[in-house]
Amino acid sequence: MDDALNSAFRESPRTGLPSARLQLSLRDLRLRDSVHATARLRESWATLVEDPRFHELVLEALCAGLGLGGAHWWEMFRLRLLPRVLSRITIAEADRWKAVEGAFESGTATDADVQHAATFLILDLWLWVTRCYKRAEESYFLHLAELTRGSNLPELRVAHCLRDIGYGDKSAVARLRAMIRSKDPATRRVFRDAFVSN
Repeated sequence: MDDALNSAFRESPRTGLPSARLQLSLRDLRLRDSVHATARLRESWATLVEDPRFHELVLEALCAGLGLGGAHWWEMFRLRLLPRVLSRITIAEADRWKAVEGAFESGTATDADVQHAATFLILDLWLWVTRCYKRAEESYFLHLAELTRGSNLPELRVAHCLRDIGYGDKSAVARLRAMIRSKDPATRRVFRDAFVSN
């Protein structure tokens, strides 16, 4: 088994369970080479899906969470759901990263692009805190962060603030507190939507 997969499944010293850092070889993804990046992620996902340490953990949680007993549900999810997951998650598509960045560069970003950009900034935060990058300059989303830094849109302001905190900017904590206390309906909606399901 390859070293990246073994690293992703390194056991937590506290729980003995596989590490939550399922990095899916994201270190190898480069935004500028979207074809290679997407192929690499798909290859990594396929390897994970075949590994019982991964799919048993996911499927047990899924069946328990949905209250579905019986081996037939477990097997159905393993055969029909897991192989299709990646095709339904656009966050894993480097082409989507590039398209969103291009929309901000050209000034044609839509609401969907704003939502994706905010999601990518949060993904960047996750990649940083799970040590997929050794230096901040290695971020796959550095240019997108620069393009969206001055935005007044609440989704991007909140995402930038969280990302800044993750990257060690202590002044961002006060900004986040101010946004949480804000009376602005659009800002409040960002936090409400993050915690309240429809």
